[in-house]
Amino acid sequence: MTKKADFLKTGLAGLLLLFFLGFGIESSVVAPEYAMVLVDPLNRVYLAPQCLSETQNRLARTTIREARKAGLQPDPACRDTGAFRQDTRSLSGMLLENIGILDPLKPRWNKDGSWNVKPGVTSLAFNETPEPMRKNVYALAEAGAVLQICFESPAYKTLSNKKALELHGLLIRVGDLVRAIGKHYNDDVLYTTHEMSKAEMSSDPELKEYVKDKYHFCDEPLLTDMHSYLTENENIITDFLKNDAKKSGSK
Repeated sequence: MTKKADFLKTGLAGLLLLFFLGFGIESSVVAPEYAMVLVDPLNRVYLAPQCLSETQNRLARTTIREARKAGLQPDPACRDTGAFRQDTRSLSGMLLENIGILDPLKPRWNKDGSWNVKPGVTSLAFNETPEPMRKNVYALAEAGAVLQICFESPAYKTLSNKKALELHGLLIRVGDLVRAIGKHYNDDVLYTTHEMSKAEMSSDPELKEYVKDKYHFCDEPLLTDMHSYLTENENIITDFLKNDAKKSGSK
C-alpha cells in the first residue's frame, strides 16, 4: 500500500512538472520600436540581423519606428522565423527558471537598440563605434533622460524662464556631444539610437523615483551636477576624438 501511495505521489509530481514545463512560456512580445534594423528600400522591407545574408550586410540602418514611418514592412520570410518576437516566461516558468530546471531566456534585443545575434553577425546598433565609447553614449542617454524627467514633471512649470533655458541648454549639449561622436566614427544611427534609449529610460519608474528623491525633479543641484558632468565629459571625449583623428590621419 505504501509503495502504491509513493507511486501515486511520484506520478502526481511528474504530472505537475510536465504542467509547469508545458506552460513555462506564457507569450511573446514584439521587438520595440527603438530596435535597430536594416532597410532594403528596393523591396520596401526591413530585416532583423538574424535574417541577413552576406549580400545584405551593407544595407542602411535605422530603427523599426523610422522604418515604419517610411512605409516599410518587415520582410515576410524574416518575420516568419520569429526574429521580431521574444518569448516571455509565465509565473510557473519563472519558478522553474529560478530553481534551475529551465535555462534563463536569452533576450533578443537590448535596451540600447542592439540585438543579441548568432556568432559571426555584428550587432546593428553602434556598428562603427567602439564599445568603450558606446558605454559613454549610453551614460549620456541616461543623463538626457534625467533632464527629460525634469521637463515632464509638474516642478518644471514652476521654474523661472532663465533656469528652464539653462536646463534645456544642458540637453542640447548632450545631443551635440553624441552627434560629434557619431560623426567621428561615421556612425549614422548613433544619435537616433541615443534618442531611442533616452526616451525609454525617461519612462523608467525607478529612474523617475531617483530624480524625484535626489533632485525633487528640477531643483538647483540638478543644474549644477549636470553642468559638472557634461563639462567633464565634453573635455575628455573631445580631447580623445581629436587625438584619435590625429592618429588615424598619420596612418
